Amino acid sequence: MIWPAIFGIFYFHFFSNVHCITKDPTVLVAINSRNDEHLLPTFFGYLEKLEYPKTRISILIQTDHNEDDTYELLSTWSTNVRHLYHKIQVSHKAEPLVYSDAQNSNHFTEQRYLMLLQLRQNAIQEARSQWADYVFFIDTDNFLTDPEILQHLIKERRTVIAPLLRATHPKETLYSNFWGETDKNGYYKRSENYPLILSQTTKGTFRVPMIHSAILIHLRDSNTDDIQLSPVPASYKGMIDDLLIFAFVIQKIAKLKFHICNKYTFGFMLVPSDAKLSLNDRRLQFTDAFVRKISEAHGEEIVRSPNIPHRFPKPTFAEFEEIFVINLKRRKNRFLHMRNSMRELGLKWTHFEAVDGNNLNKEWMEDLGVKPLTDYKDPTFNSSYVFRPITRGDVGCFLSHYYVWQEMVERNLDEVLILEDDVRFVSNFRKKLTKLMKTASSLEMKPEKDWDLLYLGREAKQTSESYVGETDKTLIFPKHSNWAIGYVLRLSGARKLLAGGEGFAKMVPVDEYLTIKFNKHEDKVLMKQYDTRDLIAISATNHLIEPTHLPMQDGYYSDTKNSLLIDGSKPPGNPQVDDDDHLQKKSTRTDL
Repeated sequence: MIWPAIFGIFYFHFFSNVHCITKDPTVLVAINSRNDEHLLPTFFGYLEKLEYPKTRISILIQTDHNEDDTYELLSTWSTNVRHLYHKIQVSHKAEPLVYSDAQNSNHFTEQRYLMLLQLRQNAIQEARSQWADYVFFIDTDNFLTDPEILQHLIKERRTVIAPLLRATHPKETLYSNFWGETDKNGYYKRSENYPLILSQTTKGTFRVPMIHSAILIHLRDSNTDDIQLSPVPASYKGMIDDLLIFAFVIQKIAKLKFHICNKYTFGFMLVPSDAKLSLNDRRLQFTDAFVRKISEAHGEEIVRSPNIPHRFPKPTFAEFEEIFVINLKRRKNRFLHMRNSMRELGLKWTHFEAVDGNNLNKEWMEDLGVKPLTDYKDPTFNSSYVFRPITRGDVGCFLSHYYVWQEMVERNLDEVLILEDDVRFVSNFRKKLTKLMKTASSLEMKPEKDWDLLYLGREAKQTSESYVGETDKTLIFPKHSNWAIGYVLRLSGARKLLAGGEGFAKMVPVDEYLTIKFNKHEDKVLMKQYDTRDLIAISATNHLIEPTHLPMQDGYYSDTKNSLLIDGSKPPGNPQVDDDDHLQKKSTRTDL
């Protein structure tokens, strides 16, 4: 009898010490897509980068009522990557193209809401039939930038959880995929915790009354067996809305809780399109969102899948003979920001390598004839003036613009757009730019009074500025203006800015020089030191561009103010000063 006991002890000791490597849970990714042809290369670009084992992922793609090539692109993608995943299915409802109760393709109606519920129910049924551990719902206007998003969510051990996805949009930055509170009818209600969770001021996993767009459900929880979204449960008495019904079923019938996790930066989403927008308007809106995201991500390129066709707009110079982008060679992130933004916008441009103030010295400037104004006073936000010595960065910035003006004259360019590398484009930039230039070109002005320079973005020092046209309020005559981040310059303006050599002999920051030359500087004593002040400037009433960062904001840095003085000393107050070397005047065509 002793041998069985010894064998039992040996068996337990041996096998209890064997390290067991378990497989990752299986996940069914459920994707709904409709009229999203323009989004799919980006959506799948990020999806493909997920580091979760693809053999543990099945994908169900459902698409319906399409007026574009969404289905064709979905089919192309699934064919190209099918071998990588456990299983891929594409379900397509070809007819009709629109819902019978919809006014247009963006109109969400009762039929559309019921269809969305049916599609989710289909996905849950498919996940159950595959014995999947999880189902992950995601819309194609959600972009998962964290490759470990599934691992992070699974580790939270919550039955129903969403990753925080924040919208990227200049006017809708508070939009996201959760609600902090709801009213008695289940609709969105403002809450104190919402901005704290959204901004990640408070990090963690939080119970909330609503999540949407990207949701992970753990199907091994037996309560999920009660999830039945279609047909709508008889006990539901509210409005037909897919979000409200989904919340009712999850929380009231299945007795589960919603959670939102904001421990990581998981990705971003797009703001839903207005119901009145056409498909083309939607494409423009999404382009704006991508350009905004590039700016927020410090130039990081938007990811596109190599397994699905993506076509950037054909690049052109738009309404101009040339577009110059002034950029310091050592500011590579700003170069990437402009390169990627311009590519999204379909703009051809020339990289104009800026003059680096760090490479300048007093002797070199004297040889060139540069004489910074010794008694220059910097205007402040309250219109008072504070003495500030001209820095090497100021000189480098001025020379960069100066050399662009010089190239215009040498090449006889009639009209160009000049941009600095830290600009952010407003929503619908291309359309607004075309309209603005059409208005500016049709102004009925006497030849000697026709405009030379048109600001696309500036900081106005005064509010009492008159409109250029009697009825049209698109353009104004600017007064004292800060910034030279972006402006349209005509050949006549370039010649006036170069004439007389006053820019070199009495050098001030370039934005101050522009204001002096059109005779609107607030410092009349300073302005009268310049003999010719005949530049005629106009400005867009509503800015088309703005700086990516303003003073006091995170990420703000000035290559002019944070630079050595002419004599090589640090500016008063010893701010951060660059000591990188580089650069000379140089322009390079960039058609990317």
